[in-house]
Amino acid sequence: VLLGASTTTPIAITELKATGSNALQLLHQNGLLTVDDSCAAGRRLSTISGQFMVAVAGSSPTGGSHAEIVFETNTDEVLSLEIYNSFGERISNVFKTKTQAGRYSNSVEISALASGVYHVVLQSATQVATAKMVVVR
Repeated sequence: VLLGASTTTPIAITELKATGSNALQLLHQNGLLTVDDSCAAGRRLSTISGQFMVAVAGSSPTGGSHAEIVFETNTDEVLSLEIYNSFGERISNVFKTKTQAGRYSNSVEISALASGVYHVVLQSATQVATAKMVVVR
């Protein structure tokens, strides 16, 4: 569920019901939940399908020259994939590109990284997902 630029925990919805004078328009169809006219500021809730996630594939810690980064997006939008060190400093901008909804894999060069904990960050205009990557040399 998205509210503005904040992402909250995924939820399971078993029944849709809206009441009150400013009732939301809810539509549940083919696994998609659409909420329209949700607040005075306009349409701030979005249709969500699938998931928005990033993960480091394979064993952790890793010590090789490349790490396999797996990510999934639930909308067609511009995504960026970046790697940060444990001090929060961006050390690699892997890509920033328009991506269609789906699941992807990207091999990332990590041979120049020192031993330590790194954070892989997948970001869109409305969502952020992170994964921890441990490098041992």
